[in-house]
Amino acid sequence: FVQSPLWEFEDITKLSTGGFGKVFKALKTMDKKYYAVKKVKMRNEKCKLEVQALASLDHPNIVRYFHSWTGMDYSLDTSYSCSTSSNTDGMNEYLFIQMEFCENGDLKNWIRKMKIVDKVKSLNIFRQIVEGVLYIHSEKLIHRDLKPANIFFAKDMRVKIGDLGLVTQMASEESTEALLRTHDIGTPSYMAPEQHENIYNCEVDIFALGLILVELLCIFGTEHERYVEWKKIRNCQLPETFVAKYPYEICTIKLMLSRDPKKRPTATKL
Repeated sequence: FVQSPLWEFEDITKLSTGGFGKVFKALKTMDKKYYAVKKVKMRNEKCKLEVQALASLDHPNIVRYFHSWTGMDYSLDTSYSCSTSSNTDGMNEYLFIQMEFCENGDLKNWIRKMKIVDKVKSLNIFRQIVEGVLYIHSEKLIHRDLKPANIFFAKDMRVKIGDLGLVTQMASEESTEALLRTHDIGTPSYMAPEQHENIYNCEVDIFALGLILVELLCIFGTEHERYVEWKKIRNCQLPETFVAKYPYEICTIKLMLSRDPKKRPTATKL
């Protein structure tokens, strides 16, 4: 973690706030390129170890990490802690993560603006998401918070999976059981049923992928309609019109949304 003070950046504007910190868009004065800079309040060395693991990921469909450093900085507003603890002990050290800036927004807004379903385009987006998840799983990691708001579009509209702050290690190959983990980690509306418990594995990402695929192929009339239908979809109760329109995809979606993790297909089989 080499020191790289924020004065090396200019034109800093806040993009978003999440459970893993706050993200800013910033122009680096040296190369005149925009980057996304994530700021996380340091609580323990685990923060550094997690980012070191993330920095090793290198795939066309994963948001690229360029650089990380720690520092005592007060120029940005108060950030979230890397720890889930509510303890505030006055520590003011921050971890900064310089990442690729995806200028074409996220999948959540893309879906929101979608007026008609372009099946070819939607399936192409889904395929790229799957490729990214396949790579994450091949590195023995689990994302745990896949959702449209965490999937971005680069300048060339290439799909990029980001917000990897909740990534955790997969159970080892020697073990047939899922690891004991922190429960209720992730976004509730996209969490697999087993994420409410302490034991789960990479199948949680497949469940989220199933929900994302439904969103890519289905337009909800209103937010209320989406809310009502979403509860049914999470229980694998899909609208009849959707089932009739996508008979081939529906088989895969139902498997992905299975309440039994072992019945869900792997990313390799999607």
